[in-house]
Amino acid sequence: MLISQPLIFVSVPLTLLLGFTVLRSQDPHPDLEVERETEKVRIREGETTRVRLRVRNLGSRPVAMLQIRDRVHAELRGKNTHSGFSSSLKGGETRDFYYEVSANSFGVHTLGPVLLRVQDSTGLFESEAELRSYSELIVFPETTERLGHLAIRPRRTKSWPGEIVARRAGTGMDYYKIRRFMPGDPVKRINWRASARDAEGSDEFLVNEYTAEVGAEVLIVVDAGRARGEVPGRHPNVVYSVKAAISIAERLLHDRNRVGLLTAGENPRRITAGYGRRQFDRIALSLLQLEPGESDIQLWVERSIHMFFPNISQIIFVSPLVDASSKTAAAELTRNGERDVIVVSPNPVGLAKPGSGGPNSREWRIALRLAQIERGIDMDLLRSANALVVDWTTSASLEEVMEIHRRALSKYAALSARHR
Repeated sequence: MLISQPLIFVSVPLTLLLGFTVLRSQDPHPDLEVERETEKVRIREGETTRVRLRVRNLGSRPVAMLQIRDRVHAELRGKNTHSGFSSSLKGGETRDFYYEVSANSFGVHTLGPVLLRVQDSTGLFESEAELRSYSELIVFPETTERLGHLAIRPRRTKSWPGEIVARRAGTGMDYYKIRRFMPGDPVKRINWRASARDAEGSDEFLVNEYTAEVGAEVLIVVDAGRARGEVPGRHPNVVYSVKAAISIAERLLHDRNRVGLLTAGENPRRITAGYGRRQFDRIALSLLQLEPGESDIQLWVERSIHMFFPNISQIIFVSPLVDASSKTAAAELTRNGERDVIVVSPNPVGLAKPGSGGPNSREWRIALRLAQIERGIDMDLLRSANALVVDWTTSASLEEVMEIHRRALSKYAALSARHR
């Protein structure tokens, strides 16, 4: 019987070997620990940074096959982004894995979670796990500029030192007047020539007084509203508005002003006025997370300023002014007359994409011309309401546009100073 069934002689040893292997195999649930560390937490668009995954086998049992993959946001994937690895780990062993991420667009992006797959030495048993480990990577716009100067001179200033020239005596650089020397005045302020000319009539010294240079409370309002029916997503208008707001906030805080932020869009936010590097970090982080969305910006701005920013004297309204709500909000801010208003508007006409006919079609040229005429009318209406309007054609840098408007900024600041 056994001779007539020769396959039994072959199958019995294999069956015994398989049974012995199963008895020795164990369901793989090792005690693993994973840590993520990024080389840079803050980078700019186009830059890269390395990420380290450190895996520790906390148990004494070896891991025959470990597959680990870190989920990477699509906006952080580059040509050299390979976040999946395979390896084995001995009991108590620690191993580091490295990969590279590339910033494709600005914002606050997330790394994680970490996916683990473990197999035993026979490949019969397998387990999977997801570690909810996340890390944030802050990406700043590539073309965020450091503005060399931003002339604001609101009618109401504060008592702390700043860069705004006030029409009163104080600590500053510009000459104000001459007065009699008083006890406590620094000797370096004595005007020796004037004192010598006045020596015949009096033995008192004369000292120079300078105009005070003080700060102000400034509110930056950023419009990321999306008109109804507009395709969701971050439009170039919002991109340029964010870049302008970051540059303006950095310059104003550098000039020792207190700066607050009010945004309108998918996730509107308010940041009370403050100063210093931490305030800039709060403002920049909020702007980087700004997403376009439908919002009643006129009502939102009016209520927020009245309730949360009562002491603001200067408003900088950053908006492409593409819909009626944004234009009405800008007009109401200027019409109120209680605060000085500067409108910085990235020109959306140059960012518009041509239709199916292409950029050289007659229909596109007519539509572009009509849009430019309509925008020019809107700009003139705001200027007639005593608002300083900076029409930013985005093909030029913001610094260049501010330089072109420097005379208007200076004239606007001088007119505001007369009313203080």
